[in-house]
Amino acid sequence: MAIRQRMFAQVDESISVQGLNDGRQVVKVTPGGAKIVAYVSDGKASRYEAESPDGKRQALFGIVPDSADSSVTPDGLCEVCTFDEIAGSVICYTLIECPPFAGPKKMGEHF
Repeated sequence: MAIRQRMFAQVDESISVQGLNDGRQVVKVTPGGAKIVAYVSDGKASRYEAESPDGKRQALFGIVPDSADSSVTPDGLCEVCTFDEIAGSVICYTLIECPPFAGPKKMGEHF
């Protein structure tokens, strides 16, 4: 089994969908060119995705502190993270508007 080590970089930048039109909107581009995309509906983010610089979908994950421990993230807010090729690390950005939590999704026999 090969294990790859990845560093996390929590940048002092935030993402907001305030004032954006409904639809699919690029809300952040990482130094390496990866795009973070928000799906906006009625002025609110319904979900986020990430794309590699060549337009292919890439992993994006969220960090959502629960009300019991808002110190999970540096500012107590939600974050989205994706890999950046130039930085060689996972970069996390603060979300000003967290999308609604959909809970675990069942995929086949797994959640």
